[in-house]
Amino acid sequence: MKAFFGIAVLLILLAAAVPVVGAADKNYDAAVKLIRSRNYDAAKILLKLSLKENPTSIKVLKALAFIAEKKKNKREALDYYRKIVLIQKAKGGSSKTADKARQTIVRLSPASGLILQKYEEIIAKAQATKNEDEKALLQLSAKILQALALGEVEITIAKKPKKEEKAVPVSPLKQKRKPRGRYTSLTTLEPLFAEVGAHGYKVNQYRDGRKPIINEKACGEFLYTHAASEVAFRIPATARFFTATGCSLASKEGIVFVVKLDDEEIYRSKRLEEYPLRVVDIEVPLKHTREKTKILKLVVEEESGDINMKHSAWCFPRIYKR
Repeated sequence: MKAFFGIAVLLILLAAAVPVVGAADKNYDAAVKLIRSRNYDAAKILLKLSLKENPTSIKVLKALAFIAEKKKNKREALDYYRKIVLIQKAKGGSSKTADKARQTIVRLSPASGLILQKYEEIIAKAQATKNEDEKALLQLSAKILQALALGEVEITIAKKPKKEEKAVPVSPLKQKRKPRGRYTSLTTLEPLFAEVGAHGYKVNQYRDGRKPIINEKACGEFLYTHAASEVAFRIPATARFFTATGCSLASKEGIVFVVKLDDEEIYRSKRLEEYPLRVVDIEVPLKHTREKTKILKLVVEEESGDINMKHSAWCFPRIYKR
């Protein structure tokens, strides 16, 4: 009986010594795989879940900071790097991880770098002085500067309130574009071919019934062409202008709209997130040709971000004869 009891105790101790892989570690491992495949949005969701399980996990915070930098969100990246420094500071002593985080804070925020530089100067003065009162004052100043640099405290400067102005989201080209008479909507034409990403090529519809919002109104005339995509139409040689408004029903990051005429690129937009209203008005002339018809290609390229969220659309895609 005693032997049996001894074996049972030994088994319990061994079980306690074996590390159990929790949900946090599983989420982190899955997130790392998604980061390697550049699926940053999905990775961020898993890392957030992992952080809930272990709020002081340095590796999770580093991964979230990495994603924030990739998504060009400096403020968010700074917050994560500051948390890393504060956690290491609470543990006591210095570490390579904390030093690297500090260097990154300086790189992302030059102002924080200047504050940290001043902090080091004051610390040097505090160590050199023999006056205890002066030393205490310098050390207090150094703590305040360190807290500012690491985001532990913030200084808010009150500004004179400005008169509120109601912003009306009207696309710039919509204001100056003049009516060109009769037109043909590409939504009424059958494409020569349509190579579209997820959910396929759709006319005047989206998978869940939503419609793009242009100038605060739902658009009922659009081509849904999930990036990366290419759709070609045969149009009359008499067509002189092509107009459209490019937008996305989900992620706006890294989407570029391109127009080609007979395989020659005649228009290329900037990335969609670079436009103030996250929509791009397109108005391009179509050169005259002696052929009876022309081939118009609408291309949507994706340059960055989550490829699964590029729900791009061509709103009001029209060709005019004059």
